[in-house]
Amino acid sequence: MEIINSINDLYKMLEIWEIRLQAYEEEKKAIEKLGKFGGPKEIGAVDYSQPRVSGGGGQLDFDETLSLLHRIENHISIHEDNIKNIKSKIKSIEDKVNEFEGIDYKVVYYRDIKGMTLQQIADKLNYSKRQIERISSRNKKCI
Repeated sequence: MEIINSINDLYKMLEIWEIRLQAYEEEKKAIEKLGKFGGPKEIGAVDYSQPRVSGGGGQLDFDETLSLLHRIENHISIHEDNIKNIKSKIKSIEDKVNEFEGIDYKVVYYRDIKGMTLQQIADKLNYSKRQIERISSRNKKCI
C-alpha cells in the first residue's frame, strides 16, 4: 500500500509548509510593528527621577522595513503556492484511489487516510462490519 504512504507523506509535508507559512505571517506582523508606519510617536518627556532603562524596543528604518517586508511577502507567496500545489496533489491521488475497484484498497484508504471506524467503512461500502474486520485484519496499517 505504497499509495497510502505517499498520501501520508504529502499530508505531513502540507502540515510543515502550513507551519512555516504561519511563522512568516507572524514575522511580518512583528516587522510591521517595528517599522515606522504609524507616523511620528507622541511627544514625550524624560522623567529623570526614574531609574534609567536601556534596551527598550527600537524601531526599524522605513527602507529597512520595506526591504524586510518585501522579502517576507515573497516567502509567503512561495509557501502559499506550494501549499496549493500539495493540496492539489493530495486531491488527485485521493480521487484516483477512490476509483480503485478492490475492496482491500478502499478499506485501507478509509481506515488509514480518512480515519474512519470499521463500522463507518462497512456502512459506506454496504458490507457487514465482520467482513470489513476480516479485510482490515489482512491488510496491515500503513501509518
